[in-house]
Amino acid sequence: MGTIKNPVGVWGILTGDIVRSSHLPENDRGKLQDFFYRGHFSSLGVFPREVKIYGPQIFRGDSWQIAVTPAKYSLMIGITLRAYLKCNFVGTDTRVAIGIGQLTLLIEEFVSAGLGPAYTLSGNTLDQMVDSRMLLRTQKDYSAQTTTGKSIDIIVRYMDNFVTNWTPAQAQAMLGVFQGFNQEQVAANWKPEPITQQAISRHLKAANLKLVYESLQFIESLVEDWEHLEEAKNYDS
Repeated sequence: MGTIKNPVGVWGILTGDIVRSSHLPENDRGKLQDFFYRGHFSSLGVFPREVKIYGPQIFRGDSWQIAVTPAKYSLMIGITLRAYLKCNFVGTDTRVAIGIGQLTLLIEEFVSAGLGPAYTLSGNTLDQMVDSRMLLRTQKDYSAQTTTGKSIDIIVRYMDNFVTNWTPAQAQAMLGVFQGFNQEQVAANWKPEPITQQAISRHLKAANLKLVYESLQFIESLVEDWEHLEEAKNYDS
């Protein structure tokens, strides 16, 4: 087990809980537990080589945590997880609270035992979520008071509305795109059986693929430009 004290840089901590997990058939609950415990998550998306993902680790039955660096990919990872759950466990979703900031301790094989501002922020954000299933907060602007913080908050909540309303078919199409496949490849690998590229195109359009990707890129650029959030100290000090 690797323990990292004072990990370098800015991290993303994703904390969530499975929505309606108690309604899953027993067999599906077992498959869901197996997915988390066997660490298959990193294979769900095509992430740059620089991305390091620790977890997800499940705790308290249906809660989970993931640690990510660089932090800018946190939102993409959260949406990818939601897409996987929605198309593989019909009727199931997860809340995702993302805290962006520093860590003081990371235990690679026991992510939920980590410490630091990003952990605290992620957990507190999850506790405060009422009407949303996805929120992102930064250590430098934990109450979203700056112009940048408000922009992040509004865009993430807008994207959350899209993702929450994805059908299983739309989620499967989006997951295929996240995995780096083109529409023809997504159609050929469709479950339970192949469908046409035209059908995939319709699913992606209904899922707002273009707007989701443009929003992701914009949020990633804001999170990556960490120093611009220095102004937030005027609000949260």
